[in-house]
Amino acid sequence: MIYIVCALYFEAEYFIKKLELERNRDFDKFDIYSSDKYFLIITGSGKINSAAALAYALSSRKINKNDILINFGICGSLNKNLKLGDCFFINKIMDYDSGYIYYPETIFKTYKSEQRLLTVSQKIFEHDSNCLIDMEASAVYSVGSKFFKSYQIMFFKILSDYSDVDILDKAQISKFIQKESEFIIEFTEKIHNELSKRRNILSAADEILLDSIGRNLCLSKTNCLYLFKCAEFYKASAGNLGILIPYSENIVNDKNTGKVLLNEIKNKLLQ
Repeated sequence: MIYIVCALYFEAEYFIKKLELERNRDFDKFDIYSSDKYFLIITGSGKINSAAALAYALSSRKINKNDILINFGICGSLNKNLKLGDCFFINKIMDYDSGYIYYPETIFKTYKSEQRLLTVSQKIFEHDSNCLIDMEASAVYSVGSKFFKSYQIMFFKILSDYSDVDILDKAQISKFIQKESEFIIEFTEKIHNELSKRRNILSAADEILLDSIGRNLCLSKTNCLYLFKCAEFYKASAGNLGILIPYSENIVNDKNTGKVLLNEIKNKLLQ
């Protein structure tokens, strides 16, 4: 199942029409549209609405390892070097109120520029001008991660304004959304198909090798899972994991060094 989370109806409208989604009458607290393959949640704006809608919708769902969760919508920024209408993959989410930081990761190439995102509860006037700004992402990640693994959650945001207007040009933004919605549909279909094909692709010897690397690099359970997913992606095309054998012989004494080596492994496996 492909789960799409949007804050506003006009962000979701193209998906609903293009994918021929029907209103799901099993849910009456929030607007939810679905088909056999897609499950779209319109949360309303803000962190509280997003957290409540996601928890409400997902608590009755059976999530499996082939499912993905996409948060798609508009955002602002003070950085006028960024082009309005461009869509970005979010690699870091910072919650302005709590100070919490989340790092969405994907084992797939997104073909989008990466940006940091600051999630706020209300309009602010002093912050890092180089990041994007929205009002939902940190809540979506916080709740979504209770149901999905980190590699299953992705964020794509379209730059709609430079945080200098009170009323957005919805006609113009709708054009941006339609263009990028086509990309999201194609991208998510590809990912879902890839994840569905990768069941049991790793052999017992592969798992022993990866477990050894995880221990030797002092990786957390989350990072070990990410390593396994990267390895599945690589083996699907390369046929074997011989490239990782040298890393099974590296033993580090601290997690920071292990993370550096994990990033090196990721670059080799996903290049």
